Amino acid sequence: MDSQSLQKSPSKSITQGLRLTLFRRVFKYKKENPLAYRVLFYVLLFSSFITLLTTGIQLYTNYSKDVQLIEKRLHQIQAGYGQGLAVGAWDLEISQIYKLLNGIIQLPDIQYLLITGLADETLASVGTFKEQNIISHHSNLILIDANGTKHEVGHLQIIASLDGVDQRLRETVFQILVFQMIKTFLVSIFILLVIRHFITRHLSAIAQFTSQKNLRVLDSSLKLNRKQNTVSDELEHVVIAINRARTEILQYFTEIAKRETELKRVKNYVQSIINSMHSVLVGSNADGKVTHWNSEAHRITGLKASKAIGEGIEKVLPQSNVNHNEIRNAIAESTLLEKNNVKINREGQSTFYDVTIYPLSGNNIKEVVIRMDDVTERVRFEELMVHQEKMISVGLLAAGVAHEINNPINGVINYAQILKNDFPEKSMVHDIGTRIVKEGNRIANIVGSLLTFARHRHEKKTTIAVSRILSETLSLINVQLEKDSIHLQIDDPSNWPKITCHHHQIQQVFLNIISNSQYALNSKYPIQHKNKTLQISCKKMSKDENKMFQIVFLDKGVGIAEEALNSITDPFFSTKPIGEGTGLGLSISEGIVKDHGGSLLTESIFGEYTKVTIELPFGENRNES
Repeated sequence: MDSQSLQKSPSKSITQGLRLTLFRRVFKYKKENPLAYRVLFYVLLFSSFITLLTTGIQLYTNYSKDVQLIEKRLHQIQAGYGQGLAVGAWDLEISQIYKLLNGIIQLPDIQYLLITGLADETLASVGTFKEQNIISHHSNLILIDANGTKHEVGHLQIIASLDGVDQRLRETVFQILVFQMIKTFLVSIFILLVIRHFITRHLSAIAQFTSQKNLRVLDSSLKLNRKQNTVSDELEHVVIAINRARTEILQYFTEIAKRETELKRVKNYVQSIINSMHSVLVGSNADGKVTHWNSEAHRITGLKASKAIGEGIEKVLPQSNVNHNEIRNAIAESTLLEKNNVKINREGQSTFYDVTIYPLSGNNIKEVVIRMDDVTERVRFEELMVHQEKMISVGLLAAGVAHEINNPINGVINYAQILKNDFPEKSMVHDIGTRIVKEGNRIANIVGSLLTFARHRHEKKTTIAVSRILSETLSLINVQLEKDSIHLQIDDPSNWPKITCHHHQIQQVFLNIISNSQYALNSKYPIQHKNKTLQISCKKMSKDENKMFQIVFLDKGVGIAEEALNSITDPFFSTKPIGEGTGLGLSISEGIVKDHGGSLLTESIFGEYTKVTIELPFGENRNES
């Protein structure tokens, strides 16, 4: 038994291997040619149905013919052997009856024969009686005598079996099915080859062409490997449509490539501008997460953009003093949020920033841009200005006090000297006079020191271009002017003269005037406006045979009321609200200009404009101060 198993196992393995190989090839073909597979499947299905239908009809027809043939044979037996069997039954020649019956039983499909008498007694029988799948025929045995008279002598029962018919039908079915299967298979293969040659291989080529991810394939048109027909068919229409779409897609991608190139150029350009700015520019969404990080932000924090983007603004940029709620409010209300002079301690030094939150609008964008401008120089210069104003105020006060004290103290010294001279040295009056003279001289020295301070005799004059003084002044305040959207219109400075002056004092004068214009413009135009402009012009002129130049500062701000115009250069007078100014700026500026041999004129109409004109001498014929 074991040896038989060993002998059978190799054949089983080979059979299973062939089956697996066949199944794999079928599945592979199905995967690679799904359309041809479906066509083959439906052709086989339909052919099998037609084969079964036609086979059934043919079998039914053959069965009916065979049954009819058997019935015809039974009638022929009755007609051919009836008379002989009737004679044998009449004469009771049983041997003769058996002889005839044995001859009849040899006929095809005849299974059983029975001869009975008139009393239904059995006279003779041949064959095997069967009750199922048979055809039974009963007839009377009629004997015709010499006179032509008919005499019933018995009965004949013939039973024919249909097993032979069934066997022939089974054989026929097998033959028909085998033939039809072979025919169907061959026809299907032929149809498949035809479909593959005329359709599927071209569809595969179309699919391969359209599935290419490399855009370079679009450079060439789709062509099918087939003969060109004079009459275009469906495939040709598909090829034309694909090539037309290819051309349109190629044009589309070309346009996209151009736009992407331009977009990248613009993006890089904008990014370069943003990164080159000395302002910190940081983007943030409504959740307080950083979306953009420029180079200046990297510089002051030490964090790269890759580390900062996606983090909370309060975590990566605490210097801004901006929190999540302020960002949400700015987005919700679409309003600017400004914080001035935010102090930051970095590397042991204090720096100051103006922080502005700009909400972005449009296209449902809910983000802000946080801008931080370094105003350390401005703050320090403002502090210096305040200090200088204080010192100048002290100087003016000292000059005034010195002027008021100088004459009386000289009188006191002179009278004390008279007392001293009129009385003996050792007298009390002489001693008191000596003391008065000594203290008076000390007071005079103090007054002299005050006058020296008031007149700035410690500062040396230098020759410098007026344009340079203005440029240095603007460099201190330009950031704030840009932030306030104030536009400067300055004449060509190439022809501006050089003057010998205390240039820091002249710089202070320019700065005071520009600061006043800035305040006036911001008061009238809180936001950007076309008239929010400061015009600065300069021209040479002659006055009293002296070379003079005139520099004019013109702004279209709130102006100055007529009743206040005559008092604007008075010490401690100011048109600004309490706490906004000292009231010494123009007074000091006027004093500085006069000390340089010039004049300061103010012209204004309330609500329309203010024009400040400074006239100063220049050249060899001007008076030194």
